[in-house]
Amino acid sequence: MKTKLINSQMTNFKTYLMYKQQCEMIAENVFQIEDLPKDCVIDMSYVNSQLLTNGSIAWFVDEEMGLLALPYISMSGFDVYGRPVRIQVIGRNGYSRILTRGEFVIMYDNSKRIPLKTHIVQYSERLALLQRTIDINIRSTEDAENMESIN
Repeated sequence: MKTKLINSQMTNFKTYLMYKQQCEMIAENVFQIEDLPKDCVIDMSYVNSQLLTNGSIAWFVDEEMGLLALPYISMSGFDVYGRPVRIQVIGRNGYSRILTRGEFVIMYDNSKRIPLKTHIVQYSERLALLQRTIDINIRSTEDAENMESIN
């Protein structure tokens, strides 16, 4: 009985992961930016991943590397529209720089300016529950039909 429960829990989790990964792949492929400079080093899959996870990303020009898009933290107040006026951008390699209004542009993933990741997790859990319920009901029906054919 214990092994059956563990197998069921693993199947439930794998189903959840499948839906979560599919939803993330769809959400991460929303934006496609055209006409970037040929020497641009921006990794659009990274940008889309950051938008999904954080809800926004800062675009700016670095004197040495050119156009960059990096996650940021707000350093001080906001303008009348709720956008930060001073930020610190942070790269995965330790790159860090403080920027003030006029030196950066914030790109938001959606009009609510919130990360979609939490919504994807919630919907993935619900879809997985529905799918597993369907699977279990189908299996129960098949088992019942097999029992009738034996008798």
